[in-house]
Amino acid sequence: MLALVTTGLGRVIIFTGSNTLLQTIAPEEKRGRVLSFYIMLFMGALSLGSFLIGMLTDWIGAPFTLLIGSMGVLLMGGYYARSLPVLRKRTYRAIKKSELLS
Repeated sequence: MLALVTTGLGRVIIFTGSNTLLQTIAPEEKRGRVLSFYIMLFMGALSLGSFLIGMLTDWIGAPFTLLIGSMGVLLMGGYYARSLPVLRKRTYRAIKKSELLS
C-alpha cells in the first residue's frame, strides 16, 4: 500500500511540475504546439509503460513490480528536486526575456 501511495504522489509531483515548467518556458506564440507535443509524448509513454509494466508483472509478480516502480519514481523525484534550482534560474531568465520582448 505504501508503494502505491509513493508512486502516485511522485507521479503527481513530477507531471505537475513538468507541465508548469513547460508552460512557463515556452514562448507564447509556440505554447500550444509545445504542450500538444508534450501531451502526445506523455500519452504514448503511458501506453508503452503500461505494456512494459504488464510484462514485468507477469515475469516477477506484482509486489516486486510495484517496488521497482516506486523506487524509480523516488529516484526521478530526487533528480528533479536536485535540478530544481537550475530549472528555476532558467525559468526566471525565460520569463524576464519574454517580458522584455513584449
